[in-house]
Amino acid sequence: MPTTNLVSVIIPFYNRTALVCRAIDSVLKQSYKKYEIILIDDGSSDDISNVLNKIKKINYIKIFRQTNNGPSSARNVGIKHAKGEYIAFLDSDDTWDSKKLEVQINYMILSGYKFTHTSYHRVSDSIDKVIVNSGKHDYTYPLIAFHCKIATPTVIVHASLLTSIRFKEDLFVGEDTVLWIELSKMTTLHGLLDCLVEVHIDENTTALNIESKRSAFLSINKALNNDFFLQKIHWLYIWVRHILKII
Repeated sequence: MPTTNLVSVIIPFYNRTALVCRAIDSVLKQSYKKYEIILIDDGSSDDISNVLNKIKKINYIKIFRQTNNGPSSARNVGIKHAKGEYIAFLDSDDTWDSKKLEVQINYMILSGYKFTHTSYHRVSDSIDKVIVNSGKHDYTYPLIAFHCKIATPTVIVHASLLTSIRFKEDLFVGEDTVLWIELSKMTTLHGLLDCLVEVHIDENTTALNIESKRSAFLSINKALNNDFFLQKIHWLYIWVRHILKII
């Protein structure tokens, strides 16, 4: 049985060890202290000794290593080993505000929501910090298939929702939204307006890359295969966006 109010923080990574250490630091600075950190090395080719040295004396940080299978597989390994009542996701190049867990977990305990996400700051080397007010939306099925701005590092989900549902390991783009769609059939994906995460982006980020965005939409469409009419409407939606050069 999951430990009450414990948060399992899952951080997959592939190389970029300096950024991994920065992500870990943002968790260690949390005002809410009831957490464990689960690192998954997804087959890094670089030396990860700086990560190992950082965590070697911290008994609530565990690391698991696997051959390179992608972020879905890595996160699923983290879910498998999680002991917390709640599961939070943090990408290796992103960081949390020090109040992130305190605000979100306390809200979930009081409200009873089993899935929450927050607004966030989008950060890059080439543009000023931008606020993405994704947290002003509650997402429900099926509208989430057409509009979803949830950033994975803002999400905390009750472990009971992930007993049989996992990230699809054959997807490398859009895999997070596909999981959110499945979870939205079970519960409301509740948003908090607070900006509690910095999401670091570059030219390869799905939201900014046309080919990646198109692949993500196709992944989402495939995930709708149990709803024939919705899938056809979604195909039309993709086609219209393509014609209008939105994707």
